[in-house]
Amino acid sequence: TAPVFDGEVLPQDMTVDCDAVPEADYLSATDNCSSSSEGVTIELFEDYLEGECQNSYTLVRTWTATDECGNSTSHVQTITVQDTTAPVFDGEVLPQDITVDCDAIPEAYNLSASDNCSSSSEGITIDFTEVRTEGDCPNNYTLTRTWTATDECGNTTSHVQTITFQDTAAPVFD
Repeated sequence: TAPVFDGEVLPQDMTVDCDAVPEADYLSATDNCSSSSEGVTIELFEDYLEGECQNSYTLVRTWTATDECGNSTSHVQTITVQDTTAPVFDGEVLPQDITVDCDAIPEAYNLSASDNCSSSSEGITIDFTEVRTEGDCPNNYTLTRTWTATDECGNTTSHVQTITFQDTAAPVFD
């Protein structure tokens, strides 16, 4: 007769976000030929199965309880790990919409971002675009700046800043 795992509830299959993978439970087992769990050996094996990206994968945990006569029983838990959370731009204040004189073009900020599935910003790419939209005269226009942060699993977040340029100063005689 194979040993029996103790406890009413064994670890169940689950789906978790990449920053919430639980530690492996400690399981114990008893055998009908032993007065305690001393004659039962429990081994835990974890198998990592790659997914679509680095932070989406499957973790299969198998606990095997074996008694002194070689009888064994196993319990398998499958944890599906996913990355569904977009990165977040670092810093308290992001570039805001502003209106400026036509000769006061501000430099574009160099933004950084972090992600719940990465310990650093290495796996995050930040793309920057700037689009000029003409106004009613050559010195009245808008610049739309967009920063897009993308993590290794393709989750994205964007921040948009609109800069309105206006020519409000009258010409000056030389």
